[in-house]
Amino acid sequence: MIMRVLLSALSCNSGHGSEALVGYKYVETLSRQHAVTVLASPPANVPRGVELHAISAGQCNFNDVAAGSLARFEIAQLPRAWQLACRTRFDVVHRVTPSAIGTASLLPSLRIPFMIGPLLASTSPPTSFAQVLFRAYTPPSVGRLHPRRVAAGLAWRANNWLAGRGCHLRSARKILVGTRIAYDNVPRALRKRCELLPYSGVEHDFFLPPLARTANQPLQLLYTGRLVPYKGLELLLRAVAVAVCRCPLQLRVVGSGEPAYAAFCNRLVDELQLKQVVDFVPAVPRPELLRLYQQADVYCFPTLCDTYGIAVLEAMSCGCPIIASDTSGAREIVDQAFGIKVPLTDPEQYVRRFAEAIIQLAREPTLRNQMGRNARDQVETHHDWTIIGNRLLQIYETL
Repeated sequence: MIMRVLLSALSCNSGHGSEALVGYKYVETLSRQHAVTVLASPPANVPRGVELHAISAGQCNFNDVAAGSLARFEIAQLPRAWQLACRTRFDVVHRVTPSAIGTASLLPSLRIPFMIGPLLASTSPPTSFAQVLFRAYTPPSVGRLHPRRVAAGLAWRANNWLAGRGCHLRSARKILVGTRIAYDNVPRALRKRCELLPYSGVEHDFFLPPLARTANQPLQLLYTGRLVPYKGLELLLRAVAVAVCRCPLQLRVVGSGEPAYAAFCNRLVDELQLKQVVDFVPAVPRPELLRLYQQADVYCFPTLCDTYGIAVLEAMSCGCPIIASDTSGAREIVDQAFGIKVPLTDPEQYVRRFAEAIIQLAREPTLRNQMGRNARDQVETHHDWTIIGNRLLQIYETL
């Protein structure tokens, strides 16, 4: 049966990667069998034939949506959704992005069967990592009582109040959970409505391994992502400082982010005498990541509390072994067949064990190559967008 779907995806863009890519892929999948109308914030794109309505969230980072942007989008999309519902009798309203389980939605007020997900959640790091987690932030450009900061604070409180009541979960006929951690964060009484669905696939027909990887000397390490404290770059730099004393290596850091934290990391490189070892590269368009993954021997994911790890999937698809924190989404993605998970015990032990993992992979090129092949196999088997899409369509058939 063809269903009429009103899909809300604050971030929906095939060229942005991460959460915006997930939004786009859900639209693409559902539009193969159903009539889909999309509410999304610019810049957004959808497959041909899909009706798109732009609902601006203002200037925001689609992979880390601030409370103010979320509130702006939610408030603006509601009257548009009512208008569309008066014109079209929708069978289901589906909120796809943002994916964080703690982001509330006003869409259940439409009184149309409501669906939400794929949802994500994360675990907090031990308190011993507090100094790292709150390392360096650029002070706000406006005062505490500036209308913009006051509005953002009110939006944050409103979202937390709504999320605390769980209206967006209690109103849902189906709750898609992208990880088991997210499932564990759903109230027990609602878990019978949950469907576990891998949060993301990866375009493994584009992210291909190189024709051959040589036993590089020095070992080529890669980090991609925003330069913010919770991503754990500081810990990776300290681990590299330990490992480089025992094996030749190079680390490429690709990304941009919080200015004060980026400046701190640059100073740390100087203090650790790593200027000849670490190369900082500005963020690149997503298609250019292929070359970086193919040039790397090992991909590093030193996060403290990420909900997932799409960059990990991209690196795996390109045949990279993974060294990752044993937490949240990475814990469920990474397996010992193709990666090494480093426990978040305390910063000193974490740095030591991350360094040991680097040294091990530097000294065992045969192991690296086998892990890279295993990583590619894992992506093709468990993170294929076609398989995930077919499962999504099966779930829709049960509505």
